[in-house]
Amino acid sequence: MFGVRSARGRAIGASLTLLLFLVSVAIVATLRTQSDRSQREALEQRAAVVAALENARAQFYRGATLLTAAVFAEDAVPFIDSYRQAQEVGDSSLEKARSGLIAIGETDQIAALDSFAEQMGQVREDVDAVLVFSVTADRPTRVEVGLQYYPQMWPRIEAMMGDLGALSSEQQAELVAAGAAADRASHTTLALLIGFSMFAFLGGAATLSVLVVSVVRPLASLQESARAVASGNLEARAKVAGPEEVASLARDFNEMTDTLVERSALLEESEGRFRNVLEVSRDLTYKLNLQTRTYDYVSPSALRLTGFTFEELTDMGLRGTDSRVHPDDLKQYKVSPDKLSSPTSQPGPASTIEYRWKCKDGEYRWFSDNRALIRDEDGQPLATVGTIRDITEWKLAEEALRESGERLRSLFEAMTEGVILIAPDGQIVQANPAAEHILGLRRSQIEGRSYVSPEWEILRPDGTPMPPEEMAGSRAMKEKRLVKDVVMGVKRPDGQVAWINVSAAPLINQADELEAVVGTFADISDRKAAEEALRESEARYRGIFESIQDIFYRTDAVGIITEISPSIERFGYTREALIGTQVLEVYEDPEERSRLLKALLEQGDVADHEIRLKTGDGRLISTSVSAHILRGPDGTPIGIEGILRDISDRKAAEEALREQARRDPLTGVLNHGAIVDEMRSLISAGEDATPWAVAMIDVDHLKVMNDTYGHQAGDAMLVAVATALSRDDALVGRYGGDEFVAILRGADRAAAENYRKEATDALVGATVTDPQTGESVPVEASIGLAIYPEDGSTLADLIKVSDSAMYAAKRQRPVRRPSPRKHAPDRKAA
Repeated sequence: MFGVRSARGRAIGASLTLLLFLVSVAIVATLRTQSDRSQREALEQRAAVVAALENARAQFYRGATLLTAAVFAEDAVPFIDSYRQAQEVGDSSLEKARSGLIAIGETDQIAALDSFAEQMGQVREDVDAVLVFSVTADRPTRVEVGLQYYPQMWPRIEAMMGDLGALSSEQQAELVAAGAAADRASHTTLALLIGFSMFAFLGGAATLSVLVVSVVRPLASLQESARAVASGNLEARAKVAGPEEVASLARDFNEMTDTLVERSALLEESEGRFRNVLEVSRDLTYKLNLQTRTYDYVSPSALRLTGFTFEELTDMGLRGTDSRVHPDDLKQYKVSPDKLSSPTSQPGPASTIEYRWKCKDGEYRWFSDNRALIRDEDGQPLATVGTIRDITEWKLAEEALRESGERLRSLFEAMTEGVILIAPDGQIVQANPAAEHILGLRRSQIEGRSYVSPEWEILRPDGTPMPPEEMAGSRAMKEKRLVKDVVMGVKRPDGQVAWINVSAAPLINQADELEAVVGTFADISDRKAAEEALRESEARYRGIFESIQDIFYRTDAVGIITEISPSIERFGYTREALIGTQVLEVYEDPEERSRLLKALLEQGDVADHEIRLKTGDGRLISTSVSAHILRGPDGTPIGIEGILRDISDRKAAEEALREQARRDPLTGVLNHGAIVDEMRSLISAGEDATPWAVAMIDVDHLKVMNDTYGHQAGDAMLVAVATALSRDDALVGRYGGDEFVAILRGADRAAAENYRKEATDALVGATVTDPQTGESVPVEASIGLAIYPEDGSTLADLIKVSDSAMYAAKRQRPVRRPSPRKHAPDRKAA
């Protein structure tokens, strides 16, 4: 064997010699192990049978105890459910015991176990018959039945438990005997294995000791050289000796060492270049050790940025550097390491923060800190690396820019001319207060609207529509030049036309691209009105007058209608019939006319003032009037002129929204807040002479319904109860999740009892159908009454009395719960 040059050949020879010894040991071990395994498997099977029998016995005893508790408990349902669960566990344990007996071939024991299961089935049939009665019976009846039935049942159960205990004891005895036999077999097997193993060990040791001399010694020499290189001695080289494979490995090691020497030189050169970059960089680079909370590295630029040297910063540590952060910036400065996540030892995603830091000269300077976290292989934070840049000058410039922007904003807001900023897509993105005043719109109505939108109703000076291409903004945008003094009219929401003189200038960037258009306009309505008064004819005025949709009117100083537009026909009048009549004739309340006159005299004009008027067919409508006082040459009031607009639809919509906010979205009745407000209003009215009633209603079994059939079925039950409670003489509201309150105005106790009877009768036969099983579940509710002021004069007293009465009524009702779905076990398993 030692004449072989290759280490592989030598190893193969030694391995074959050792293999002969090991094969003999393996054969003996395999035969004995198979025998022991069979015994152990039979032992485990018998132990499982004993455990299953004991568990079944315990569960059947527990079930019998739960049956007794169900008889004497106020609510038998939880104990019955636990009894059935115990029976299911006991049956499962019996089935496991039977499977174990089949596996170990205990035929007699299987027959005994089957006989026990048959007896248990007979007992369970008798128990189930009693359980059906116990669910619906009251407690005294259950106790009476239990005292009659249990003395007959317990002897049977005790006898059966005795049989099951005897069967378990027999199996335990056999288990002990089988365990002893298995231990003896294990000891024998262990003795054989020890003997054969010692023989194989001695033979293998002799063979391997010879192999060490020719193979292991050269490997030890190679390892010694590797350790020398690892410790930094790059001059160390391995001795080429031993078998061919070991000699080849030594030559490869020497070549890798030579390569390592070359690359170390290149690395030192690269590190030198990087160090030079850091030394001349204006930014500060650092590495903070999170274990020692000191700085492992700080670039030389720290002295220029902060005035501190690397040694001073190292002595200062993390606590010292943190203490120099401006107090107002501590919150953003102290970023938790968990927010700088990194799964490896490489730096994770960077987080940039800005803060002020007190330098050595005592001055605070702004720094931008771009930091990242390094973690170890277990994900624990090791260090923080980052770069810091001085951004003080940039911050000062930013502050100056902000102050300049504020000054421009103040000028923008204070200008008497309207100013708008138009984006390249034509959208108005900004407007000043003067623009709101001139156009008669709020800023939110102006901004976001296209300046060429038809909503504007832009007019030429002659009154014809102005096309978009003639507008100053369009021309400035297209021609990229200043466009001045374009006169146009803009129709205001109040129907008036605001005549404006518009100039527009494009904002062009360095790439000759349009960024925006600035439009300025002055209100020249007064000048335009004077011009129009000189050249407009009565025919043109009449055409406009007769075409407006709102109603224009004019009265004299005593309220006689002197002019009104034809659109009054929308109110059921003719223009001719109203001219010359007193305006009070169309008012529903003369006081509203007085309030309007007072506002006009105090303010000179009103806008969107709401009044109620009568139509020609006697209906009442809500209108909005915008009017002003007409004055003579000497300033004396000579009449009123204004615009009327029908806002009935708007008022109806507002009322509908208010009513909707008071309603429960599911049932349509009043919500909690609304029904409580109604009761408080009745109490605060002090109607002591007129009684009224409160009915508190609770939907029975709603939670069980939701848990059994789902919330859709529970919602259907709530709707059914709300429908049954709703009457012409009852104001119904949802008080809580499963509770309603009904207010019965003017109802004494007899009337309230009659309402309770009608509501209860309405629920007779009412059901909710489960969409999965098609099963119909009855809808039931309990109702309690309280009479004001007989049962209480405060809201709390009435609620308390009616709530107590409701629970008293609930206790008098027979307990009926929705039965579970037929397929509930399958759904629960899924």
